[in-house]
Amino acid sequence: MGSPPGQLIGPSPSAVRGIRGISGFSRHGWASNADASSCVKLALALTVHLEIAPEHIDGFKKVMLRHADCSRNEYGCLRFDVLQEADAPNKFTLYEFPQECRRHRGE
Repeated sequence: MGSPPGQLIGPSPSAVRGIRGISGFSRHGWASNADASSCVKLALALTVHLEIAPEHIDGFKKVMLRHADCSRNEYGCLRFDVLQEADAPNKFTLYEFPQECRRHRGE
């Protein structure tokens, strides 16, 4: 997939060309198909694919570094990784692993 996990997260809106996908998967199946009452049992992972305009890559990475530190220190965030593709340096993948998915439903 490219370079190893970085220390980045949080796009600058003017630098992002598009978000290609967000998904969650659990050991019980896709999160969107899961029974809401069993949500706490899910191993949720959020995945976001970003394509950054080449002239904004350095600024994007600088902002992501600061934001990643804040995100990793949030209550309930087990892990947050940002990967930059080695063969396409303007493409990034963000992975977040929250402790439980209630907070993502606004509870």
